Amino acid sequence: GLGKVNTGVTADLASALDELPLADELLNGIISGFSSTTKKVVDYGIVMGEQTFEQMADVDGIVVDMYQTIEKTKKKWWGLSSSTKTSDKLTEADAEISDQFAQIFGFIGDSVLNAASSLGFGDLQEQLNQIVLNVGKVSFKDKTGDEIQKELEAMFGQQADIITETLIPEMKNWQQIGEGLFETLTRVAKEQAVFSDAIARIGIDLSNLSNVMQIDIG
Repeated sequence: GLGKVNTGVTADLASALDELPLADELLNGIISGFSSTTKKVVDYGIVMGEQTFEQMADVDGIVVDMYQTIEKTKKKWWGLSSSTKTSDKLTEADAEISDQFAQIFGFIGDSVLNAASSLGFGDLQEQLNQIVLNVGKVSFKDKTGDEIQKELEAMFGQQADIITETLIPEMKNWQQIGEGLFETLTRVAKEQAVFSDAIARIGIDLSNLSNVMQIDIG
C-alpha cells in the first residue's frame, strides 16, 4: 500500500543521506541554527554587600567578592526569536585584597575618631562599629590601572563621608564648596589643633610678659 511505499522511500532516503560525507554536518548545522546560546562578560570588578564598619575594619570579618556580569542570549527559530538575561558570578577576592581593604577602613575609622575627639565630640567607637555600609559594585571594565585606582579612592572617600555624616552631622556647618564631609572634618580638626597650639604659645608668652611687668612696690 501507500504506507509501505512511503516507508520504503523514507528508508532509501535515509540510507542515501548516510552515505553522503557531509550529511551529519548539514544536519547538525540545521539543528544548531534552530537554537543557539551565546555568553559574554559585559562587566566585572569588586562588590561588597551590607556590612557593619566593625566587620569591614577586621581582616577576618570583611567580605570582598570579585564579580562578573554575564549576558546570556538564547536564540530560537534561526534567530527569529531571542531572549537575553544577565546574571552575576561571584568569587571570593584574594586574601591580600581583603586585608588591604580592611586596613584602609581601619585607617578611616581611626582618623574620624581622632579628629572627633580633638573637637570635643567624645568617644564614638561604639557608634562607629555599628554603622552599616553598603559599598555595592566598583566596575573595572575598560579601565586602566590608574583609572581603577581612582575608582577605589572615590569609593573609600564616599564611605568616609558617610561615616563622618553619620557620626558627626554637625560637620555640614563647616563644609566648604567641593569638600566631602571627611575632608571637612580633617581640615577643621587640623585648624583646631593649629589654633590650640597658637593659644598655648600665646599663653606662655603672656605669662612671661606678666612676670616682666610686675612692679616691686615693696
